[in-house]
Amino acid sequence: MAFSSMRSSRKAPAISSINTLRFSYSTGTMVDSQVAYEIECKDSGCIATVKPDGVPADASKFIDLDKETIDKIITLLNDNSVIKWDGFKKVDQNVLDGDGFSFSLIANKEKLNISASGYMKWPDHYTEVRDGFDAIFEGTFSEEELTELRGY
Repeated sequence: MAFSSMRSSRKAPAISSINTLRFSYSTGTMVDSQVAYEIECKDSGCIATVKPDGVPADASKFIDLDKETIDKIITLLNDNSVIKWDGFKKVDQNVLDGDGFSFSLIANKEKLNISASGYMKWPDHYTEVRDGFDAIFEGTFSEEELTELRGY
């Protein structure tokens, strides 16, 4: 009796939900030079905490996210293979004054717990994800608010 070899046609799991997501990156060594996005989703909906560059953490804004925005974030994560970031933890020890990032995602529906961080080292498609988050949350603060909070 011959057995045929069957290849699995299963695709890598895709992200379809978010319980918690935290993404932050540094932009320099000045005070408050970090951008941070946090998303918490519960049955009642999703709330984002947004902290732009140069703004103190205590001035972060909390905003309700609609389904369309959550769908954009999930598409951004899937289109850029963020699942493959899990376990990424790289540091360029030759750089003393550089930039870093931290990312974590818990998606209970898919049983995903993704964690990644780096200092002057980034996973594939990092720039696209960073720029995508910045674009999604652009406009959370008006230019006048940013000028006032940054003190210039």
